[in-house]
Amino acid sequence: MNWKTSLFGFLAALPQFFAMIGVHIPGHIGSVSVVQAVSSIALLCLGWFAKDKNVTGGTEVNLNGGSVDFPNPSVPIPTSPVSK
Repeated sequence: MNWKTSLFGFLAALPQFFAMIGVHIPGHIGSVSVVQAVSSIALLCLGWFAKDKNVTGGTEVNLNGGSVDFPNPSVPIPTSPVSK
């Protein structure tokens, strides 16, 4: 887990949580409330620091340290239920 994404996710949610439970956060920065400013900046940082670890963006298989079982292409895949 990336500590930066956790921190900024928490910071983005905190003002909204306070507003939900009725805690008033005073102050404005110009015409923008502090709640909107903190949430917006924290969400921007969350997107900036988010990591998509081992994402190739192409046709490469992401094993992520594990293994993937692929079907054997020489064995036909049954199209109807197998009878006993």
